[in-house]
Amino acid sequence: MPKRDQAMTGEQYAAALRRLHLTPYAAASYLGLSVRQSLRYAAEGNVPEPIRRLILLFSRHGLPRDF
Repeated sequence: MPKRDQAMTGEQYAAALRRLHLTPYAAASYLGLSVRQSLRYAAEGNVPEPIRRLILLFSRHGLPRDF
């Protein structure tokens, strides 16, 4: 994970999704994104800070069960 106030790269985004056992398609639902945007983050990076923080939260505490 990047440090605070550092942009998350596409590689970091894809690696975080793999650790969570999510595809970009499934991640879109959890993160409130379109599938196209999730795929764009995986390819290009520049993940916004709120999305980066939500991924970090999921990484630390797991995915919500009732989602």
